[in-house]
Amino acid sequence: MGFAPGLWHTVLAGFALSLLLAAFHANEIQMAFLKAVAYAQGARRHPSLDPIGASARGSEEKAAEELSASFAGTRGAGWARLFGTGDASDDAFDEDAIRLLLKEAEVLEGQWRFQPAEKKLHEAFQRVTGWQADLKSDRKPRAQRDRATRQAVEVLLHLGRFLEDRGSTAKVVPSFRLAVEVVSTLTLPVGPVVPSLGKAARVGSMADMEGVHDAEVLADAEVLAAQVASQAGLARALCHAGGKHGAAVKEARVLFTTALGHRPGPPAQLEAQVQADFAECLHREGALAEARAGLAAAHRLLEKASLDSSWPAAERAALERRLARLQGGVSHDGGAFADAVTFYGEYLKRVPRTEGGLPALVDVLQRFEIMQDLALAQASLGKVEDSFSTMDDVDRLQKASGDELLLKSHEDDGVIAKFLGSNVLDNRHQASVARSRLVRAELALERSRVQRRRPSESARQQAAEAVSLLRGASASAEDLENALNTLGNVQMSLGRASSAQDAYREALKLAVEDHGENSPLVAALYHNVASALEGVGKLSEAVKLYTAGLNIQLATLGEANPDTAGSLDSLARCLSKTGLRADALEAALRAAKAARAAYPEGHWLRQETEARVKKLRPPITMPSSQEFLVAQEVHRVADA
Repeated sequence: MGFAPGLWHTVLAGFALSLLLAAFHANEIQMAFLKAVAYAQGARRHPSLDPIGASARGSEEKAAEELSASFAGTRGAGWARLFGTGDASDDAFDEDAIRLLLKEAEVLEGQWRFQPAEKKLHEAFQRVTGWQADLKSDRKPRAQRDRATRQAVEVLLHLGRFLEDRGSTAKVVPSFRLAVEVVSTLTLPVGPVVPSLGKAARVGSMADMEGVHDAEVLADAEVLAAQVASQAGLARALCHAGGKHGAAVKEARVLFTTALGHRPGPPAQLEAQVQADFAECLHREGALAEARAGLAAAHRLLEKASLDSSWPAAERAALERRLARLQGGVSHDGGAFADAVTFYGEYLKRVPRTEGGLPALVDVLQRFEIMQDLALAQASLGKVEDSFSTMDDVDRLQKASGDELLLKSHEDDGVIAKFLGSNVLDNRHQASVARSRLVRAELALERSRVQRRRPSESARQQAAEAVSLLRGASASAEDLENALNTLGNVQMSLGRASSAQDAYREALKLAVEDHGENSPLVAALYHNVASALEGVGKLSEAVKLYTAGLNIQLATLGEANPDTAGSLDSLARCLSKTGLRADALEAALRAAKAARAAYPEGHWLRQETEARVKKLRPPITMPSSQEFLVAQEVHRVADA
């Protein structure tokens, strides 16, 4: 499809004329007109304009193809010829009404009006289920029912993601699981796409069939993307919720593998997002090597599709930021604190400025988490005071965001309890505030270790407040585990081993239920319960738990890891108290080696492990002069 040559040059002349008329004042119009006419006449003979015309015609043809595909995707005139104007109109009305509700929810969410946004999503779900029920009761053709089903999946994905961003852990898994069940009722063809609309398809003209074929090709691509998105969403939700002694995470692994195993695969941008989701799940479980491999796969997809014009630049930039954040977290937990700081800084540097309005709350909370992690990494590099300064910024921004949430929720307080099930404005925001308390408690512990003195009572208060906030926000088991663990750490540093043991044991119970027995997260809590037992003099029990935790860490994290180094040092200390000095020395030597690999020079744990080795190593004593003479005499007798 294109213009005739004469008409094409006339269009160029008209375009040039419009530009000139806009650029000149009234008294110059006549001269501009004459120049435009001369340009148009010259254009007919100018060979250098031919490539420009060809390029423009190519762009026009591409635009026509895209519009044609869009019209096919709306199931418009062809749909009406196949199923009748009445049914086509009803289907279009239901579909448009549902999409309008989704758009309203999106706008409200962007305004941080989360309660009415959730209400709109529930209305959309009710509308689409009603549409499905009507089609089923009227025994409408499969194609019509599939259209409603695809819309139902879209609604469920929106709802699941919304609940996920709000931290409504108990609701997220059912929403995504239902999406997986619903999308499974749609079948993907194997091989070339062939329209299958039953008897109705056979009564239409060939023109009708061509339009339906285009629509079905688009629908099949939508189904594949919906399957992958549903499976990845459920996997994310299961990984975050945990439970069933690690069975939830095992199911998440299967779902991620299934989502990534479709052939043909999903678009590169979706596959890269799923790889990042999988890597984040693996990182949460302490599987650092697997997480690194997943991040590398996501990077390869990002590079491969970097020239794909169908992948919006803003989405690529968002994925790049996300990968920087995840790489920072993996580096942090692997003891590469300088690398972690670099990645965190890269993420913060790439955050786009908000042009008017509010940034998405989920993005705001992500920035808070990055800044909290940055503070912890800075402290591990010996920059504790810089860490407190970073947390001052976080606290100030969290206060401002909390005030904004309160303002937006004030007008509709009654909806909070109805839809969110509690008096908490936003679960994830409250969890973020609680984490700030925990980070401050951890920083106080780090400062006290460096200064070789006990932390202040305020550190315990911060940790206790965090536990209370998380219980109120119905936080995930993982968040509560971390809070209880930090509370136990502070109590141990204050010399309250019995109270610490209570906090550790509750955290251990949650962790086993969440991750299963063989998780490095469970191993860390074995270590901490053992330290509490050691604190009250139960040394043999402590040695058993130290050893159990250490064996898990060696199998999952390796020896050159901060947690493994700490466990080896604690085991060495406890063994020396039991009088097993040889075993204690062996553990101390391994601890010193692990600490050198995991921490920078001058770190307090490196210093402690080296000091313990010196303390446990037997002194090298020179023989006395009399012993030396006796040895010489024996030597001479032996020679004789």
